[in-house]
Amino acid sequence: MPVIMRDIDWLICCSFLVALAVSLGSIPIIIRVAKMKHLMDMPNGRSVHENNIPTLGGIAIFAALVIPVLLFSDFSGNVGINFVIGSVILLFFIGVKDDILVVSPTKKLVFQILAALIVIIVADIRIKSFYGIFGLFEIPFIPSVLFTLFVYIVIINSFNLIDGIDGLAGGIGFIVALTFGIWFFLSRNAAMATLAVSLAGALMGFLYFNFSGKRKIFMGDTGSLIIGFIIATLAIKFIDLNKLYISEYYAIKNAPIVAVLVLSTPLFDTLRMVLVRLLSGKSPFHADKNHIHHILLKFRFSHKESSFMLYLFNILIIILAFTLIQNLSRSASIGVLIVVFLFYFTGALILNRWSLALPSISVSNPIDKKNSEEVTQTHMVN
Repeated sequence: MPVIMRDIDWLICCSFLVALAVSLGSIPIIIRVAKMKHLMDMPNGRSVHENNIPTLGGIAIFAALVIPVLLFSDFSGNVGINFVIGSVILLFFIGVKDDILVVSPTKKLVFQILAALIVIIVADIRIKSFYGIFGLFEIPFIPSVLFTLFVYIVIINSFNLIDGIDGLAGGIGFIVALTFGIWFFLSRNAAMATLAVSLAGALMGFLYFNFSGKRKIFMGDTGSLIIGFIIATLAIKFIDLNKLYISEYYAIKNAPIVAVLVLSTPLFDTLRMVLVRLLSGKSPFHADKNHIHHILLKFRFSHKESSFMLYLFNILIIILAFTLIQNLSRSASIGVLIVVFLFYFTGALILNRWSLALPSISVSNPIDKKNSEEVTQTHMVN
């Protein structure tokens, strides 16, 4: 690799721009092919969109992520990034099959576990310490592998669960990837920074079409699986490296708590839904329309407005995480995390109760024309 391309500033810029260009250039082609071959997401009883929409946007996200990583990552200097890409390829194939033919949840889970174990065991990307949280420091190898695997599965599926309206999973993925990318850039970790900004560039291009009225496309399970997997990898590496960089100016105190707060929107909503379903005597896997984005839609916010409100919430929590948490003790930071989640849980509960008093949204209602004309993505409305 030329000397100039070894500079992390050039790597970051080129990775982002190439990812953005690939995403913007490939999606119109994918839309055209999907329409020709009738590879569309058709509305059903659990859908919140009205029209048939191409659902292969994950193919563009995959290509836009992988191409700049392959072009600009120094594989000889980083033994882990090649295994990350290998795992992404596994998820890509199972995701595409699911978007076209439908795959059982069990088979998807098996592929998620396999992809995660590759990077956990072979690339050694795992959570090795709790930083003294709950009195725990270094974690033995087997418990570390099992806990990290659990983290992967939770984060991957949390992004799948919030992929219910236009721009939400893609936008939150962009915000989180950019956040971690900035930290990896400051810590001069070129491999992880390239991975993060490549995902951010891919998602920026996807969001342009996902919010479009005429050339709309959904990411499908292919997209949500890849986003969740890469975000999980970035979060785990962020936690692990902060223990190594503890004496550096860019080190983050209480990194596990900060990582959870950075992922507040998908993680909090997933935890909230599990608790609500269990308290209601239902299975935590029971599908419904009580996610926070569904609640916002009941108030007749458009899908774009709902997504942007959740963007703002996540950004505010990220700012809180990198400012307040940095100056708190471990016990105090845990307290802040609990308070923020309780605020989110209570706020969603109150909004949901208020929404029950609203008249139901009807497509024929002219007042609701803006919302009824929105076509939103729902590959797994839960």
